[in-house]
Amino acid sequence: MTDSELVAKYEDLVRRQVFWGESRETVTKRLVVNGATRTQAESLCRQLFRERVRFIRHESYGRIWKGVGYLSLAGGALFVGWLVSGGFTVWTNRIIILPALPSIYGLWHLCMGVSGLFTATNKSGSLAGFD
Repeated sequence: MTDSELVAKYEDLVRRQVFWGESRETVTKRLVVNGATRTQAESLCRQLFRERVRFIRHESYGRIWKGVGYLSLAGGALFVGWLVSGGFTVWTNRIIILPALPSIYGLWHLCMGVSGLFTATNKSGSLAGFD
């Protein structure tokens, strides 16, 4: 079986397995059992696992930008509060607490995005609920 025939016949099945979180060994064994050579199976698995890592990193960049956006929103709200209160001469809890909520949410997204970038190759499990 040539590489193009293998890809045409099993790519969808293998892609679903890889994105579902099956291990490389399991996916490779399934391809070998279905008639692919070991090298063909490893090549297709390597290609699809790279695609999985690209997907995770792409989603992680989205989280980073979302976190930066919320942190910017919090910084803007704090600046507006500073302008309105005349340089925080009158300290009120609302001026400080109001920007704290989006900043916490933004920090959470930023940390999740950065950790997703660095751990994309080690993530296990399905990508179905990955957001």
